[in-house]
Amino acid sequence: MIALMKDSGFCAGVKRAVEGAEKLHEAILAGKQVFLYGNLVNNAAVMKSFFDLGYRYIDPENPESLESVPEGAIVVIRAHGISREAEDKLAAKNAIIKDFTCAKVKKTHHIVETKSASGYKVLIVGKKNHPEVMGIKGRCSFPAYVVEDDADFDGIDLSGDVCVVAQTTCDTDVWERISSRIVNSKPQAEVRDTLCSVIGDRETEAKRIAASSTLLFVIGDSASANAQRLYQQCRSVNGNTFPITSLFPSHPKPSNPPFIHALTELSEDGKLATLMQNEATIGIVASASSPDHIIRAVYQYLLFGSFLKKTKTEIEFALSAFFETYSKEVRDKPFVRESLDSLRRHNEGG
Repeated sequence: MIALMKDSGFCAGVKRAVEGAEKLHEAILAGKQVFLYGNLVNNAAVMKSFFDLGYRYIDPENPESLESVPEGAIVVIRAHGISREAEDKLAAKNAIIKDFTCAKVKKTHHIVETKSASGYKVLIVGKKNHPEVMGIKGRCSFPAYVVEDDADFDGIDLSGDVCVVAQTTCDTDVWERISSRIVNSKPQAEVRDTLCSVIGDRETEAKRIAASSTLLFVIGDSASANAQRLYQQCRSVNGNTFPITSLFPSHPKPSNPPFIHALTELSEDGKLATLMQNEATIGIVASASSPDHIIRAVYQYLLFGSFLKKTKTEIEFALSAFFETYSKEVRDKPFVRESLDSLRRHNEGG
């Protein structure tokens, strides 16, 4: 049995950004320059496909990269959004901005812009170097602080008005622990839960599938924080969890362990081979950085293997009965009988 997690792959925000960027390929063919501001999605295979088509790249961590954008170029803003400073620089170059910032991230931007303009200190619970967090922080006109763990909270002055928001993909447990600690220290703090419920729901579903599976495959790019967290959570439920990036090793190799390049590379793993040969329930979950075609390829590969495993015994039994019956009918024809015996030996175990 193969169990595929419902709603795997690109979330709505990422899907909108990727599909929107794809539609701009006609502009490239017409001789225009199209720039992607950062990775549209943390998936090396997807990004390589864009670069192969002629899309250019702006490195958000390199100021010179933004300065090199020519006047009037088309610039695609990913779902994570950008800072106000970066947006102003692009506007100064008369760039044609295609803004695909996720609606939920836009909502967070509006909150912090409004509160910061009113003199609030903004606390952002999330990963310090995550592009979404940097974009949110870059929307604040008053001091803003990123709280990634309890140690970050210790040195923050909570005097005055305080507003607390979350990176939309922040770990739920981290958000609840830190936001509760802030409220305990500053009861008047305005706490705005800006978490994306889709990510949380997916992680809950992934752990459910992991608990009911003999073995589990987590599809995702090793550079994706979402994929890494999904693997860790599933691994805590099911020790037979294997993180992979694709089906065949035709895509870029994963940059971080323990992700494995491709499912087919696991064929030499004795433990895995034994599990798959037995009557196993195989679960498949995929991160928000995984494109549909990779998920479908893995699912169909495992589904076909499961079909062969189930039908192999029936096919071999039918063939054996056929050879036995027909051999009796041609027992007075040595040449035909020898040919049948040869064919039967050739098909054994196949």
